[in-house]
Amino acid sequence: MKASTSEHPDLDWSQVRETLTMVALAVVQIKASMTESNESAIRLSTAVTEISSNLQKIRSAYLQDNHSSDEFEQIERQIQQSVISLQSNDRLNQRLEHVADSLVNLGNLIEDPAQLYNPSAWKGLQEEIKSNHSMEEERIMFEHIMMGATIDEALEIYQHHFDNKPEDDDDTDDEIELF
Repeated sequence: MKASTSEHPDLDWSQVRETLTMVALAVVQIKASMTESNESAIRLSTAVTEISSNLQKIRSAYLQDNHSSDEFEQIERQIQQSVISLQSNDRLNQRLEHVADSLVNLGNLIEDPAQLYNPSAWKGLQEEIKSNHSMEEERIMFEHIMMGATIDEALEIYQHHFDNKPEDDDDTDDEIELF
């Protein structure tokens, strides 16, 4: 017997099942994108490490001939920028992992009739999602969404806090795990 779908609904059709299907699709797309991104980042990280190591060897030989090291310092700054970009990519993947986990947990909650109409189950899910936010800007955005802000308003708040954060301000508990 063929399952009821939005394309071919029957008396067994359910908007909950349709929602869960869409949540599953979103999770699969996130996970597939993360896998591709991680593979690329690992290759890039390896290349940057090799370039840095080779640069140090060349620099040592070059400086023995009493040359200026300005070019090397410029390349080292570029390597540092590459490392920062890799860290940003890693942070993005961590966020996407949290989103995927949250979607799975949301799907599990919706699928369980005993939990679907249980406010404490929803509060528990919201607290779990909130605890996964590592950046202060994300926590602020989450709070505003929970207070009824629109998606656009929450993104504007997030961007405002992100744009006004000092570059060397790292007094949060933000953690980056590289590969």
